[in-house]
Amino acid sequence: MADVIATIWDFDKTLIPNYMQEPIFKHYKFDGAQFWAENRKEIQALRDQGLDVNEDSFYLNRFLEFSKKGGMFEGLNNDLLVRFGKEIEFYEGAVDLFTAVNKLNDEPQYRDAGITFENYIVSTGLKRMIIGSDIFPHVKHVWGAELVDVEENGLRHLGKIAYSLDNTSKTKAIFEINKGVGVVEGASIDVNSKIPESERRVRFRNMVYVADGPSDVPAFSLINEKGGANLGCIPEGQQ
Repeated sequence: MADVIATIWDFDKTLIPNYMQEPIFKHYKFDGAQFWAENRKEIQALRDQGLDVNEDSFYLNRFLEFSKKGGMFEGLNNDLLVRFGKEIEFYEGAVDLFTAVNKLNDEPQYRDAGITFENYIVSTGLKRMIIGSDIFPHVKHVWGAELVDVEENGLRHLGKIAYSLDNTSKTKAIFEINKGVGVVEGASIDVNSKIPESERRVRFRNMVYVADGPSDVPAFSLINEKGGANLGCIPEGQQ
């Protein structure tokens, strides 16, 4: 079995300066700051009613509502998410870094030793936008929110949440990388499959987790506890 070195990346404010949804806001001429402020206000209103709210994924409900006929993002669907993903602007050198990591696989000293290098993205953002972005060709696998298109009132738009992540469930994605779930084609294993540590596809000690802040503490803690490495990204001038 080859030794796999996995670099696992957060997305928003790690690979890009802001949130990936900015191209959507720009297209529909909607103030992104207003969107997030209203999202936080709605979360607080629900909590005031005594409800538990997942603040990392609640925003997805607003995208479903806004994409309906007459909504702020009327007609927003998965095809458009991929298209808007092409407009995502990365930090200078981010795509080049992913390319450089993959090129290490061509180096004889690593190839002869059975060592391979892979990039992964684990994000609470929209998976289809990441798939449409410039960085996707250099990624082994992406974990992110998946939305389902529906036909309603003669309009195809985002209508259901198929999958979502929060900053705690990111650790589940890390265990899936560890075992090869969703990565090994044709494999029937899932995150609960019992696999001896020595037979897992990516050992924790061979993982590097790269993210931007306190919200990634659960993933940082897991990687640190298991012997891997963490890197925190801080924009220049904010040290």
